[in-house]
Amino acid sequence: MKEKAIVKLAKEYLLSFHEVSEDMLERQLNEWKERRPSSIEELFQAFLLHAQNRQGMPNSIGEIKKLASLLFDFNPILTAERYKTWESLFDAIVDSDYTPPGRMEKENNKNYWVIYCKSIISISNFLSSYRDI
Repeated sequence: MKEKAIVKLAKEYLLSFHEVSEDMLERQLNEWKERRPSSIEELFQAFLLHAQNRQGMPNSIGEIKKLASLLFDFNPILTAERYKTWESLFDAIVDSDYTPPGRMEKENNKNYWVIYCKSIISISNFLSSYRDI
């Protein structure tokens, strides 16, 4: 009950500014619904985007959409079936037509591509236990 009172007071405070309307608040509060993944493939992509969200990693990995063909259009079930280890995924990326912006050093455990491939395998294994969202 206390939370509802706080939300009510916050809403009243924001609406006290003449530039702020009820409609504006509703759009801001419900914006997440528009971004919400509607399929397991979209959820997989969202996880992959989050996995590369660390200092400098996006510059090394590049656009994840360019990995779509290697990740079966972001199907986590097929990805998990095809790549049992991060090394097999790493090798597939090296052998593909994709040229990432960052260096790929398989022997370096701190290399962003090693870390990212491990994340992809972990995420695909996790999501493959679900059929839909």
